[in-house]
Amino acid sequence: MIEPKDLTEEMLEEIALGFDSIELCDKTCLNIFIKNKWSLHKTVEWAKHDKLYLKRAAFVIMAGLAQEDNERENLVFRVFMPIMIRECTDERVEIKEAIAWALTAIGKRNSILHKMALNTAKEMLAIEEKTAQEIGRRVLEVLS
Repeated sequence: MIEPKDLTEEMLEEIALGFDSIELCDKTCLNIFIKNKWSLHKTVEWAKHDKLYLKRAAFVIMAGLAQEDNERENLVFRVFMPIMIRECTDERVEIKEAIAWALTAIGKRNSILHKMALNTAKEMLAIEEKTAQEIGRRVLEVLS
C-alpha cells in the first residue's frame, strides 16, 4: 500500500481524475490527500476546475485539513476564504455541501477563524445568487 506522503503531485492528479462518487472522493481526500504535501497546492488548483469531483475534492481537503491538521496556521485557512467566495455560486449540490462543510470546519478551529468564517458567510449572503445565499445561511446557522 502506498503511503500518502509518498504520492507525487502527478499521482494525486491521476487518482482525483478517477473519482466517480462522493464516497470515493471524500474518503480518499480525508484519509490520504490531507496527509500529502501537495494537498494545499491541489486545493487551490482544483477549486477552479469544472469537473465535479475534482472541484469537490478541493473543498473536502479544506474541511479535512481544518478538522484534522492541528498544526496548520490560520494563514492557510485565510487563503481559502476568497476561494470559497469565488466558487460559492456553483449550483451543484455536491459543491455547495462541500463549501459549507469546509467553511464551517474552518470556523470551528479557533476564535479568529470563527470570526473570519462568519464574515465570509455574510459576504456570501450579500451575493445576489441563490446558491451563495444558501451556503451563507447554512454556515451562519451552524456557527452562530
